Amino acid sequence: MNEETIEQKHVVTEFDLSSTPYEDHTHGETVIHEYLSSKQSGGSYVSLLLTHADVLIGSYAFNKTQPKVPVTVDMTHRQLAKLVPGTHVSIDSRILRIGNAAIVGEVIFSANDTVVATTHVTFSLSPRPQDSGSIDMPLGVTRHGQKPIMDLHERLALRVIELGVVEVDLTAETINASKGLQGGLTAFTAEYAAESLLRPGEHLIDCDIRYLSGVRAGPGQARARRIAPNLIRVEVIDLGKDDRVCVITTFRTGAW
Repeated sequence: MNEETIEQKHVVTEFDLSSTPYEDHTHGETVIHEYLSSKQSGGSYVSLLLTHADVLIGSYAFNKTQPKVPVTVDMTHRQLAKLVPGTHVSIDSRILRIGNAAIVGEVIFSANDTVVATTHVTFSLSPRPQDSGSIDMPLGVTRHGQKPIMDLHERLALRVIELGVVEVDLTAETINASKGLQGGLTAFTAEYAAESLLRPGEHLIDCDIRYLSGVRAGPGQARARRIAPNLIRVEVIDLGKDDRVCVITTFRTGAW
């Protein structure tokens, strides 16, 4: 089948990630594209790398735990360099620990033989009996597909309600195996809300994200506020579940 005619099944398949699983790790490759980059910073969104980490560690973990589904608990990301469009990035991910209560993974991003970012991810097995089976999204293989002609926030149809407040709907293209908003896309919604609070010359650099529950009813709404000169806190709530707080994210800001 011609790559240009492949039907997209999930937004994440448009992130131009290729991966090869090995016995003890997964190696990936990606290119930073303009439609996945921030107009504010001129570099890739922090949540783009978070999404790659979530997918690579999550798919490897799922292969070990299926039919039980691992769900993301938290992610810690440290960005060491600005990644401009056109940058080729090498990604090495590995599981640090698989236990009864938690699965912990580490992802190292490199460009030009230099480490440019690190992410640590924790998963737990979903206690919900309905969260079982298989994932339709092709994991552990090269992802090909038609690239979108719009920026990521337009692709997700994000709605800016007011400064620091952004909403996103759940669709078949954005949910994960537990039928909630995919973890990386949740992080992007939070990042887009936080970005609206930035001062001139200020950028989002590091990110700590804690997943309390999945956004499963929707819409999801990200509410950002500055809590310190270089810290922005974002809550993502599920408007369809009585405004339940699902995700808490803290971004550290700085200048490149």
